[in-house]
Amino acid sequence: MPIPALAARPKQPAPEDTISSAPDVLPAASSLNLTAPVSVKYSAISSEECLLSLLPLSSSATFQSLRESLTNLNSMLPPPSLPSLPSPPSLPSTAPPSSSSSPSASWRAAERLAYTALKFLDKTRSSLIPPPSPSLSTLATILRYERSEQSLSTLRTSLMQLIGALDSRSLRSSAAAQKQALLALADVGELMVPEFPYNVPSQGREYETLPRLLGRAKVTFTVRRPSPASGRRNPALDRFVEQAFPELTELVSTFSIGRELDRYELVGNVSIVADGFTAPITAGNFVDLAQRGFYNNLPIKTRAVESTSLPILGSFNDGFVDPFTASPRLLPLEISRIDPFTREIKPVYGKEANEREQERPPLVGGKRPVVDFSIPGLVAMHHPKNNVNGASAEFFILNGDEREALSGSLAGSFAPFGYVVDGYEITQSLRAGDVITDVRVDEWGAALLKQPKETSFKAFAIRDVVDDLSGVAEDLIEDIIVVEEDMEKTR
Repeated sequence: MPIPALAARPKQPAPEDTISSAPDVLPAASSLNLTAPVSVKYSAISSEECLLSLLPLSSSATFQSLRESLTNLNSMLPPPSLPSLPSPPSLPSTAPPSSSSSPSASWRAAERLAYTALKFLDKTRSSLIPPPSPSLSTLATILRYERSEQSLSTLRTSLMQLIGALDSRSLRSSAAAQKQALLALADVGELMVPEFPYNVPSQGREYETLPRLLGRAKVTFTVRRPSPASGRRNPALDRFVEQAFPELTELVSTFSIGRELDRYELVGNVSIVADGFTAPITAGNFVDLAQRGFYNNLPIKTRAVESTSLPILGSFNDGFVDPFTASPRLLPLEISRIDPFTREIKPVYGKEANEREQERPPLVGGKRPVVDFSIPGLVAMHHPKNNVNGASAEFFILNGDEREALSGSLAGSFAPFGYVVDGYEITQSLRAGDVITDVRVDEWGAALLKQPKETSFKAFAIRDVVDDLSGVAEDLIEDIIVVEEDMEKTR
């Protein structure tokens, strides 16, 4: 059904429950203050709500009013109404109760709220323009304002589509339009953050050569699956190569996939928003590898995670070998945690520090992970079983059954860094043998990726040389001591 032209609506006297009585001002929004980890059961829009609630932005009343109005639509529709769209416990509801329990009245109330949000956006649009940021380059500043205009236009279009869907009483279309509006609002909110909210570690061997993402980036890739009609491989030959040349098996497999993609059928596209606000190093590593083309043509494999075998994406030998260090790039465990007293959200790094926080009760200051694995579409890094500081390139996305079984045991042990915002149904059917292709990063996200300074690599190389010389010197000293002891014995 086409979107109704708002300006063409008949101007006739209307009862209180019709859209023409919608006020120009939204209900006052409560300030954003997370009081608990963002943990929700299945929700088709929970990823979008997480992207909104975890923005380091609490001073814009306009933004918060729009956010709460869009999320509060869930509670206004009649049963059966979006039963899979509950509001997370961290997003307090401020929507006025419906004046009637009848389905028709609830639909009209939801439509009226959406129309009010549209008028409110038009009236206060100028207050959603990003503030100037001296830390951004000229190119990043231009991209920022262009993206802001695009996001605001997308938000307005989504609100109009939402009004049309509510007017036609379509649950599916209403949910889709609401999701797009929330995503657009999250983009607007991200651009309104004046500065990155905290300092990311950059000193020490484990940090100085790692890229970091100072914001958010969208990474999109295509999933393909071997076609049943594709050429048959020789199992005996495959086994021989695997046994005789195990170190070449993965390389040969990846090269073969790259040459035979025409024999793979299209499954679909998946878009992930990598969130540098909650995991700047882990998200930065993911975006960096996507930009380098590391993930292209890599087959999906299965790996053991806790007690379950999961589809693992991005698996290749020991991971990504950093050309500057000539060794696999390894990431310290990075988990954003919330302070139970100040409500401040910051990442905690490394196995020991995260274990200490996990063991301490919140009553005595123990910081809990701000997100957990019950959130559908959550993307996290995979690491070797006995080395939580050994993640390199592999990542995973839980499906519904896996979330139910593993969400409690994974929190605090694996690093979440992003959310699936498009193609969620595809991620729920991934299987071993599927292939990742055509990986691309959006322009704004690429501008927010910060590579280590060249001096860091020089310092790293110099220190390695010094360590090598120190090792040689220590060996010489030990040899001299042994020779002196032998000489002493012969006297």
